[in-house]
Amino acid sequence: MPGFAFSSKPTRPGVGSKYVATLWAKLMDRLGYERYLVQGGDIGAGVSTWLAFMYPERVRGLHLNYIPGSYKPPLTPNTPSVSEEEQAYFDIVAEWLEREGAYSALHRTKPETLAFALSDSPVGLASWIVEKFQGWSDCDGDMEKSFSLDHILTNISIYWFTNSIASSIRIYTEGTQMPLHFTEGQRVTVPTGVSLFPKELPTPPRSWVERVYNITYWEKANKGGHFAAMENPKLFADHLNHFFHSLSI
Repeated sequence: MPGFAFSSKPTRPGVGSKYVATLWAKLMDRLGYERYLVQGGDIGAGVSTWLAFMYPERVRGLHLNYIPGSYKPPLTPNTPSVSEEEQAYFDIVAEWLEREGAYSALHRTKPETLAFALSDSPVGLASWIVEKFQGWSDCDGDMEKSFSLDHILTNISIYWFTNSIASSIRIYTEGTQMPLHFTEGQRVTVPTGVSLFPKELPTPPRSWVERVYNITYWEKANKGGHFAAMENPKLFADHLNHFFHSLSI
């Protein structure tokens, strides 16, 4: 994505998840692909959702292993009221934000201040990244159960040597300008599969997701967290294969 690693850094405002989705659509057109499958987690889940929502005639299937944090379906007198299960999810999110949300608040509101600190100190950058790998993976506090040190150091080094932590943080700020909010009647009509990993960040119940997404696959994995593709690539690939092969394409 723009601003990450070896991609060019945005030079103007507005390069958020929705805009990145338009770039991906243009890229696939130029590569000659008229129809394709998309997959996303973390910020990529938002980009992939926008892609499926704006270009349903091109996207054959959408797979997510994370529901975007800004996702919000319409709530009007014509839509079902919030269920007990959905309210319980909101309560979990509120508790999680109180405990874990400081990083996100900084990314969204003071990205440049944080960027100077992380771009100036390799120890600071490493601690900022490693803390998330440890806290959001299925490792019981021992990060090396899920990742090799080579993988972690490679990840940190890419940010450091490309000096891209500042530009990567910026997409959080841009996301606040164009959150994934839907109005009455809007839906992601593309067949959507969701894989649920046990140590993922708070995930809404299926009923909340189905208010907008066309869910055709909803499966729980027995291991993995927020970095599922990196933690357990075979299991992750199995879920993708099961979903994509279930589509009539």
